[in-house]
Amino acid sequence: GVAVSPDGLSVYVADSGNDCVRKVDTATGAVSTVAGTGSRGFQDGPPESARFSWPYGVAVSPDSQTVYVADSGNNRIRAVDVSTGAVGTLAGTGMAGFSDGDAAAARFYGPRGVVVSPDGKFVYVADYSNFRVRSIALDDGQVSTIMGGDEEGAAGGGAGANANSGGAQGGGTNAYRPAGVAVSPDG
Repeated sequence: GVAVSPDGLSVYVADSGNDCVRKVDTATGAVSTVAGTGSRGFQDGPPESARFSWPYGVAVSPDSQTVYVADSGNNRIRAVDVSTGAVGTLAGTGMAGFSDGDAAAARFYGPRGVVVSPDGKFVYVADYSNFRVRSIALDDGQVSTIMGGDEEGAAGGGAGANANSGGAQGGGTNAYRPAGVAVSPDG
């Protein structure tokens, strides 16, 4: 995943194969590691010890102070403080599965894409193996499903039934392995 800071000065990259988050300075082209040791695993904390496992998606907050990461292999949504590089878990227990509710108890299964609402109040997640799009309310930490949830994302047909239609039949609310998510400028 790739995300551009609102000011356009930085491009953030989820470097999945190297288990870290990179930053590209758009003026100079210089590349730096924002967080992650390059060694797969899980660890919150300072950038030199924080660990990721297959980070797939990144999103930048409207104030450019936080980079959100879909840490797919750890089944968590992580938050990186841009000024310090410190990494914390925003949501997810780390155990693959599904549950909405409090961010600390919520479960994800291979999240892939993340985006922040223009007002900075929500993080939306493409929860790939749960066949759902989820939201995390940043004010109270509640995780909710906003789309999907039928078995394997298919309306009455199993995994293969909707593979060519993106998981939706007749305008339904199902999702088949959503890998990305975006928000319009007006939210």
